[in-house]
Amino acid sequence: MPSMNDLVRAHSTLDARDLEWLHLIVADWQMLADLSFADLVLWVPTADETRYVAVAQMRPNTGPTSYPDDLVGHVVPRGKRPLLDQALDEGRIIREGDPEWREAVPVRVEAIPVRRADRVISVIGRNTNLLTARTPSRLELTYLQTAADLAQMIATGRFPYPKSRSHLDAMPRVGDGMIRLDADASAERFESAFEKARRKNPSARAETTRRNGRDVVVACGLPAEVQAAPGAPDRTGAAREP
Repeated sequence: MPSMNDLVRAHSTLDARDLEWLHLIVADWQMLADLSFADLVLWVPTADETRYVAVAQMRPNTGPTSYPDDLVGHVVPRGKRPLLDQALDEGRIIREGDPEWREAVPVRVEAIPVRRADRVISVIGRNTNLLTARTPSRLELTYLQTAADLAQMIATGRFPYPKSRSHLDAMPRVGDGMIRLDADASAERFESAFEKARRKNPSARAETTRRNGRDVVVACGLPAEVQAAPGAPDRTGAAREP
């Protein structure tokens, strides 16, 4: 299977800094796939802007795949996947459209533009297998809301962080535990516990975004002592009393 570097260099005009940005995305996108319960495919437009090439793919640990076959290296013409075209041209997340049917399996398809600085350099296709869809639990709603926030950060160029060293660490798994906190007193108590625990578990990750004008701390891949930190929410998203 060709590497992402080989595919990007052979088919696109992206430069070394663009390629590094894509590597930072891919280093952390298992977290996005798990939170979304969805497959992710990274599509890069070709140099002549008439096609897209799939340069990376990730399956979720939290749900069934919608792509049993590997797509890396697959090329599709522009116009065949309209959501990719819209996300690339308009620079926004595209969610419109009815589910696609693939071998009797309904699949919800979304497109997330990957922005670096003032340019959209690629698009993430997010594909959710709806065959086992049901009313989501409180935990699942927390996962989905966090995934939506991370996707919006990617679309606006606020994720990943250029100075992040996460690509040198083990990729975190949401199933190991996830905490989502507003920036209040409980978040401050959480931070010291998180930093102490991260020395024991380097794969633990914490990111900060803004929602409704407030900072939100999202952490996953956490050991039990951090998940149980006073003031932190439990796995349903409800805050524990300090």
